[in-house]
Amino acid sequence: MRMPMLRQKDDAAAPPHADDVVSLDRDLTFMDEPAAPAMVLQLGDIFPDFMANGTTGTFRLHKWAKGHWVHLFTQPEPFHPVGTSEMMGFVQHAEDFAALGVKHLCLSGFALHFQTAWTDAIQNAFGIQLDFPQIEDPTGDILTRVGMGQTRDSAGSLVRKSLVLDPELRLRVVFDYPINLGRSIREILRVIEGLQTASELRGICLPADWEDGAPMLLSPQTSKSAADQSYKDLWHEVTPWYRTVDF
Repeated sequence: MRMPMLRQKDDAAAPPHADDVVSLDRDLTFMDEPAAPAMVLQLGDIFPDFMANGTTGTFRLHKWAKGHWVHLFTQPEPFHPVGTSEMMGFVQHAEDFAALGVKHLCLSGFALHFQTAWTDAIQNAFGIQLDFPQIEDPTGDILTRVGMGQTRDSAGSLVRKSLVLDPELRLRVVFDYPINLGRSIREILRVIEGLQTASELRGICLPADWEDGAPMLLSPQTSKSAADQSYKDLWHEVTPWYRTVDF
């Protein structure tokens, strides 16, 4: 896959509260025009590599992410109250994410100087310092190139995305949220913990609303002999197609 390059652009639209920011008129685009058709990513695919400007300098995804669980999320609009609550929430749950080995990456739908101004404003107003990297994608080119589709709903409203990548850089989960509804941070934690648990245990799947410590299920492909070998008397057959495992 061709790596995107960075260049200057003069027609970036200013987000809300732009008057509070010294405009640098900087945007991100790809040099290799015309743009190649976007791929279509499916769960389990290797997430494509890319380079972009970020709060930590030039950022390359695979170098930073490989070997870690990653929560990659978009913020389409700076200074939005819902987005602000999410950014603070990720910091407030930092210990929970660290316990699962999760790193956050914010993909902003606006130029980097607006992201920096928003980050500073959050720290000044709430005393919360955002400690995860943030990269710019004001044209939406990165999302398009990596096959994540539209960043707007059918009515044209902006959409927030949350993606979970595993340590092998495979796409495991995609969440889409409307602009006026914040993410459930506890649900993101629950899903990542569930993915890790199901990956570690042989022949296991997880029921609705599963949380750590709750009973699990045997997958349909797991035979009785395999269940006996792996889980002995910990598993129970309710029906031939619904079998529980209780640790």
